[in-house]
Amino acid sequence: MFLPSRFQSSHILRWKSAVPRLLCLLLALFPSSSRVSAAAVSPAQKMLHCEACKTISAALSKDVKTLVEAEKMWTQKDLLGRIDISCMDPNLPSGAMQEMCSDFIEKYRQVIAKEVAKRWDENADEFEEGIVPGQFCFALGACQEKHETINEMIQKSNKKEKDLKEEREEKARASKRRKNSKGKGEDL
Repeated sequence: MFLPSRFQSSHILRWKSAVPRLLCLLLALFPSSSRVSAAAVSPAQKMLHCEACKTISAALSKDVKTLVEAEKMWTQKDLLGRIDISCMDPNLPSGAMQEMCSDFIEKYRQVIAKEVAKRWDENADEFEEGIVPGQFCFALGACQEKHETINEMIQKSNKKEKDLKEEREEKARASKRRKNSKGKGEDL
């Protein structure tokens, strides 16, 4: 079955518009007064912190790579400033996700700075290594092993949907071939 391109684009738009609604729904599950509290972190907060960490560390990775290649480094003040503006990344959905990103930065700012600074410390094992977002966030404790972010869930769902569509199309082609071959056999 072939889907018209207007359906495909509207389907993508529905997914994109669903992400902010999903984030709002997740954030509605716990009151805003508890968001900053590190003592009781809900599963929704953990998922959003992981999402924020991966987005932030991917952007930091590019900056750190450029600095390492140029044999330069940020001062501590510049590094902290760069971390502070991380939540302005255009890849982060606005609104609730940026709020959770700010909560994440508040909680992990010093740890992120320490881990990033190791990339230009000749005595550190991480010297001149790139930042791999999944590993970096797991090491920080922001993500659990095999944790899926919202974007990863959406990508997996889109891939599954695409695979199912291809499977249906293949079955339709096979059915059509069988019908055509039966029709030719009856003509003889």
